[in-house]
Amino acid sequence: QFVILEEMKNINIPYDQLKPLEPEIDTISMFQKFKEILCEKNSDWTLYIGLINYLRRVQKYDKALFGQFFYATKIYPKLLELINSVRSSVSKNALLLLNEILSENIQENDNSILSLVKVTLPLIIPKINSNQSFIKAECKQLLESMCNNVKFPELLIIILQSMNNLSKTVAT
Repeated sequence: QFVILEEMKNINIPYDQLKPLEPEIDTISMFQKFKEILCEKNSDWTLYIGLINYLRRVQKYDKALFGQFFYATKIYPKLLELINSVRSSVSKNALLLLNEILSENIQENDNSILSLVKVTLPLIIPKINSNQSFIKAECKQLLESMCNNVKFPELLIIILQSMNNLSKTVAT
């Protein structure tokens, strides 16, 4: 249905090989379509890979547009659901996008990033103990990106709370 997604279904596209956006593609409409696809719970996991890779391209080449619509269209909660996908390649690509978002220089007053971190940390900390080494590596890299780039005093508290909640879950 979306040619752009067909081209982007490659599972392991390195950041430096992400292609620029096509000027004829209406990215705003694509964001709305992505939200619909994510809400449908589509069984075609390669469609999710294409979606995530397109979001990675927008994030790389048009950060202002990405920031505006990633949060405004509420795509990010749906993306966070993909972290727990039964398809490990979908989970890995969702983690890659989050890592790329958090690898940028982040302004201290960026509440959208702080909100993203608050909901992401409880999802990734348990995955640091994943049996799948590539998921574990992506989670560790994401946590490192958060620590290096998210300069909020609350970050340490959020990390400690997430780890405390994990230890309570493991103990029960």
